[in-house]
Amino acid sequence: MINIGLVGLGHIAEKHIRAIQAVEGLTLTAVCDLNPERLEQAKNYGAIKLYQHFEQMLEDSNIELISICTPSGTHIDLCVLAAQAGKHVVCEKPIALSGPDADSIIESCRKNGVQLFVVKQNRFNPPVLLLKK
Repeated sequence: MINIGLVGLGHIAEKHIRAIQAVEGLTLTAVCDLNPERLEQAKNYGAIKLYQHFEQMLEDSNIELISICTPSGTHIDLCVLAAQAGKHVVCEKPIALSGPDADSIIESCRKNGVQLFVVKQNRFNPPVLLLKK
């Protein structure tokens, strides 16, 4: 069982939540968002912990993986903090807005011994496969 904390309850979070719920062995344990209204709506996802502050969610020892669904410009800080807290990271694309920021995320995950995955949901679309070929 992998316990997941999701940060950012915008549009893309719905897809992450459905994916988590569809895969045996994954559990949505907590969600985090700065918007109290979105947090209130998150109660519909079941008995999960609600956090308005990311740093508090990172202190939850039950959470093993952080799914980052926030706006692109915020990924670097969240990814690095998650890695430093010993949490594996799934990050929406783009990983960062610059090469050096992406390198910082990758290095932080490597240094802290956690896995990093950047979402690439279009990698199996026919035009992408054709381009790759």
